[in-house]
Amino acid sequence: VHTFNEWPIFTTNHPSTQMVKGAYTFSASNYYALADGQFFIGPKTIVKEFRGIVPLFIAAYCETREEYLDDYGKQGVKSMEILHSIFGELPFNSYSILLRKAVPLAANSAPPFGMEHLKSSTFFGDTSGIRLKAMHEEALIKTMTTYLHHMGHAFIPMRCYGDNYRPYVEEIPHIINNIWFNEGFMWFLAYEKLKSSEWEKIFYTNTYKAASPIKKLSLQELSQTASLMYAADFRLGKAVYSRGAMMAIEMNNYVKEKTGGKKSMLDALQFLYNWTKKNKRAFSMDEFPILLNESCGVDLSHIYKKWQQPIE
Repeated sequence: VHTFNEWPIFTTNHPSTQMVKGAYTFSASNYYALADGQFFIGPKTIVKEFRGIVPLFIAAYCETREEYLDDYGKQGVKSMEILHSIFGELPFNSYSILLRKAVPLAANSAPPFGMEHLKSSTFFGDTSGIRLKAMHEEALIKTMTTYLHHMGHAFIPMRCYGDNYRPYVEEIPHIINNIWFNEGFMWFLAYEKLKSSEWEKIFYTNTYKAASPIKKLSLQELSQTASLMYAADFRLGKAVYSRGAMMAIEMNNYVKEKTGGKKSMLDALQFLYNWTKKNKRAFSMDEFPILLNESCGVDLSHIYKKWQQPIE
């Protein structure tokens, strides 16, 4: 990496609060680790490290003034603890949350979005909601959902995924049949662990109040369309993750009922993650419902088939 002599360099491949200036050379274990890494470069980059199960780094750029970062650190550390309790491990030796807050060039041109990576997440937005002081505990938990969700993506789909998710080498994205699993089941995870009734209302609205042409799509058709336009037309993105989350919620309630509360869909997520780790490949869409049934010893076929259909 080469930049101006006095500009510090932060990389999620080898994060550090002691940023090298001007030029930095580092190694990566493989192509995906290199390609999926992030960089912040420039004099207004600030970095803070927090102690968690593994080191957590918050790297931030805010155009108007420095943000208060401690609450991001608390949310990241707590998210790691939750994910470790579900999956039994953390598949990274450090984690970085990158925050970029900038003044939009035009109104509504910079909607807030997040992007997940192997060992980091990047969050984009304007400067209207910057954090300047510590939040109360209730607000801390309420605003933690999106960070837990994106950190959860380090498991699904970055390391546990279905057809066509990897390898990714073409300029045009693959058509993915189960974005509803990647996104919806990870929103379910955050909803379930943080007990967020507000998010259940969001899932319902995005599913049943969606535009008629979107509701007429089967779940696979919706996923295929969202493969190319997830954020470009976020009505599609919201619809596909919400249908997936509502499927997971219904399955979760059914599994708990049938097992007397001994199993839940969180056990299914751990099962799927371990299956991919053991088999070192994607699961096919034919295998997926079979694996779901196997994961908790409960037949979920009727719920799975129901949610594959268009929304009435």
